[in-house]
Amino acid sequence: MYYMVFFYLGFIINSNSIQLSLIDKPLFMIIILVSFFAFFPILYVFKQNTDEIEFVNNPIVERLLVSFLKHLCGMTYSSLGCLMLFSVVRYLYRKKALSCRAVEIGGLGMGIFIIHQFILKMLYWHTDMSLIFGSYVLPWAATFITLIISICFTFCMLQFSLGRLLLGQTKYSYHLK
Repeated sequence: MYYMVFFYLGFIINSNSIQLSLIDKPLFMIIILVSFFAFFPILYVFKQNTDEIEFVNNPIVERLLVSFLKHLCGMTYSSLGCLMLFSVVRYLYRKKALSCRAVEIGGLGMGIFIIHQFILKMLYWHTDMSLIFGSYVLPWAATFITLIISICFTFCMLQFSLGRLLLGQTKYSYHLK
């Protein structure tokens, strides 16, 4: 349910249902960048420490309130982070600072998002990666390997109409509008 908000917002933006003229302004991007880096640490620390705060004497109401505040903090910094990334990438794309390959890889995002979970599970549970890399290098190695395999697998899936249907893309929908 948490991700549904972001998926729906992406759908609305992609269907051109809203005007993006405000997001295209450099001042907006700077404000979002500063806001994200200012509020993320505060909201993150607050979210981690809400269990220690006593709001009311009723434990059921307190659990509901703590859960609500945790979700509100997470949703706030996630929304600011998504908006920041979207505005920065859109700005760089309009200034021709991103290569076509970077935009194509960005278009593979949904497939990478779906497939990486299975690849990570396979790497962690069915290989000896932890013995090979050790505990410090393992997350970085798993991230790199997972990203490469996910990109390749998603690209292969998009070559077929069923894959495009499952990932919600057309053959030429890699570019930003």
